[in-house]
Order: sequence, then C-alpha cells, then structure tokens
Amino acid sequence: MNAAERTAPCIRLAQRAGAVAGDLSAARWQLAELGAEAKNANIRTWSEIISVACRKSPRRVMEWVQTFEWAEEADVLKWRAELDFTFFELARKYAVYLSVGEVVELLDTFRQEQGATAESFKKELDDLRGEPEPDPGKLYTRAVSAVKAYRDVADGRGHAAAEQALVILEKVNQP
Repeated sequence: MNAAERTAPCIRLAQRAGAVAGDLSAARWQLAELGAEAKNANIRTWSEIISVACRKSPRRVMEWVQTFEWAEEADVLKWRAELDFTFFELARKYAVYLSVGEVVELLDTFRQEQGATAESFKKELDDLRGEPEPDPGKLYTRAVSAVKAYRDVADGRGHAAAEQALVILEKVNQP
C-alpha cells in the first residue's frame, strides 16, 4: 500500500467530520437567528417551540439567542463561518467579566489561527479573566435579563414568580 492509499481514508474522514461539525455549528446559528426573530416578533413561547423541534431545553435555546444577539452587537457575526458557535458562546459569557473589546480581539486572533480549539480559547479567556471580583452592576444586569427572559416564556405561577424576583432585584440594587 503506497502513501496515497494510506492517507486517502484519513482525508475522506477529515472531510466528512468537517462537514458534520460545520453543519452542527450552522444549525445552531440558524436556530439562534430564528429564535431572535421570534423573540422580536413577540411570539410568547418561542423558546419552547424551538426546543421541542430540536430536542434541547428552552434555556439552551435562549442561550443560543443571547449568543446571536451578542455577536450581532459586537459586530462579529461576519466570522460565524470561520469559527464554531462554541467560540461565540464562550465570548458572550466572558464579556461579562472582560471588556467586549478584549473578547473580540481574542476571538479575532483565534479566528485567524489554524487548528484553534474552543478549549484553548476558553483557557486564554480564563487567563485574561484571572480571579476578578464580579462587577455588581454587570451581575445585576445579567440577573435581570435572565429573569425577564424567563418571565417572557413562563405562564401562570412562573410568570408571577419572575415578576416577584424582578421586584426583589430592584430593591437589592437600590443604594
């Protein structure tokens, strides 16, 4: 068996794996964009509808939409074909602790690096973050956003509990 015959199956495997991995990332982007459109159209149960269709939790679908919205605001949607969705999820999560500029700059660096992994990206983000004291303002904003997102999809007692949580958060945030 010559070298070409030995490497051909490896090349085919790499091509097939790349196509599948790309399809997964593309599907998450498409579902996230669809969810953002539904959210903006005030479709009350948008996350549940999408979650049933893709067999993921409504919370996971909401996280995808948050990632889409963050990427749109940070003007990095143009890179979605170059990096897996996971990179953008990590970037969104760490933008709470680091400046958006720092996160976008690192995302761009990894975008240009062949073979970069989401795990190595997370390690770099962890190193940049260090052990900071959480910014109460950012934590408050995140908490309010999470409760509002839940309130928007909850009905009955869940909706009432979310409203009550918002009142408590407002009281806690007062000087």
